[in-house]
Amino acid sequence: MESSGFVFIGPRADTIRLMGDKVSAKDAMKAAGVPVVPGSEGALGDDQDEWLKMGRDVGYR
Repeated sequence: MESSGFVFIGPRADTIRLMGDKVSAKDAMKAAGVPVVPGSEGALGDDQDEWLKMGRDVGYR
């Protein structure tokens, strides 16, 4: 609890941090057996051609 005296009702700080990063959130959901949308398996690089290929691979035209 913070020194302000307020009680936060919600997820724990570590959960907020985990879900605040898309890559770690997706990895956590996969590990828990939750279906996730198709896409990259990590952070995207700088190659725009690779982005387009990945989009086509998952069904975007």
